[in-house]
Amino acid sequence: MRIALYHDLPAGGALRFAREMTRRSARRHTYVMFVADGEAVDAELAAAVSDVRHVEVPRALAVLPARAAHLARTLAGQRAIARAIDHGSFDVALFHPSQTTQAPHALSQVERTPTLYFAQEPRRRTYERGYQPWLEPDAPVRRLAVRSARRVTEPCFARLDREAAARASVIAANSSFSVESIARAYGRHAHLCHLGVDLDTFPLATSPGPAMLLSVGALDPTKGHDLLVEALGLLPAPVRPPLTVVHERADPRFADSLARRATGLGVELRVRAHVSDRELADLYASASATVAAARLEPFGLTPLESMAVGTPVLAVREGGYRETVIDGTNGILVDRNPAALAAGIEKVLELAALSDPA
Repeated sequence: MRIALYHDLPAGGALRFAREMTRRSARRHTYVMFVADGEAVDAELAAAVSDVRHVEVPRALAVLPARAAHLARTLAGQRAIARAIDHGSFDVALFHPSQTTQAPHALSQVERTPTLYFAQEPRRRTYERGYQPWLEPDAPVRRLAVRSARRVTEPCFARLDREAAARASVIAANSSFSVESIARAYGRHAHLCHLGVDLDTFPLATSPGPAMLLSVGALDPTKGHDLLVEALGLLPAPVRPPLTVVHERADPRFADSLARRATGLGVELRVRAHVSDRELADLYASASATVAAARLEPFGLTPLESMAVGTPVLAVREGGYRETVIDGTNGILVDRNPAALAAGIEKVLELAALSDPA
């Protein structure tokens, strides 16, 4: 098949999945990736496709504020991409999520080409009460301005997302949890397609080094790093392991808050940014356990990657983690609170010590 490909994903697990899916399926199918002029091209995806087509985008009006101009240009670019896809005689157009609108606006603009939307999750800012992927500004005036602007812009983003999801010919999702979330949000049935792990990239490793916990995910309030720091603060200092957090993107205010809280609780916090897959595999291998504490994570590659390497997993009992972590078999599931997580850490460290041949 000839497949048109579009994504607007930030760095992270969803982008890694898109790369791997494209690389493997490109052995049988021909991919053409569409990019709006001026947008960054992901080098790994570009290497997996047959062609990268840059689509010219009309200039935004100079009188628009910077954020409005960016949105206008993004939407214009996706409309231009939709037209280019329709004129390209493709068998199907594959869309991954957009970091701007969630379901890409181009989905609602394609008219003649069948479309497949791989929805990692619905637009959580619209459909999940209390979802806050960043810390709000401390200054009261600025915080009020941010909230006021969001009340104006959020209905627009929500409408664009709903319209795009409604127009997709077929929707696929990464977990049963996501299938249910998509049904609640959009009234659409999504086909379940669990994600996997490349065992050549994440091979089974030997026993770990000194005790260390690993947490992988964006440095923001949704990924549960702060909950893990609180849990470690409940453990006696002599048995409290250091914590390594690996991330691809960060909210600076959250990063500062996490560092201050770790210092106050006596938790040794190490932060690593933008590591390669090979380095990430080595970090999994050197950890006593991987902790997955993200809030309502739709699927979560972290537990699978850790299991592939042979490192125990401790996860909160919610979201997609319940589909990959079988309590007492390939990991431990706990409730979302510091005390339960602290008890789980003690248990998983005990099991890791028993399995260490040293």
